[in-house]
Amino acid sequence: MKDTEYNRHLFNLVNKSLGLKNNLYINNSSKLISLRYSGNSVFDIIIPILEENKQWLFFKESQILLAMTVKEIYKTKAHLTKQGLTQLINILYSAPNGYRKPQDFWLKLIEERKL
Repeated sequence: MKDTEYNRHLFNLVNKSLGLKNNLYINNSSKLISLRYSGNSVFDIIIPILEENKQWLFFKESQILLAMTVKEIYKTKAHLTKQGLTQLINILYSAPNGYRKPQDFWLKLIEERKL
């Protein structure tokens, strides 16, 4: 969203209503603002809301389903193992993407690591 006082206020209200700390990100070159969250905030608060309302997300619904799959791997701490990391890479590359590195690059890197 455009960086305006109104939009900042709107984001503050969203954060407050969800019980999240204000994680406002401002891109100075484009003059846009957004909210940035990671980890448990996303998996415990944001994804359940999106999942509950996925019928309104139209073409983004597949991305919510993808995020819910990743959530299971993260919450069970499977991402800390070679098998879990391999599963994550396979899931992420199963969806259309514009990743710079090919899937094999990551799979080889995981295989070479001592976890």
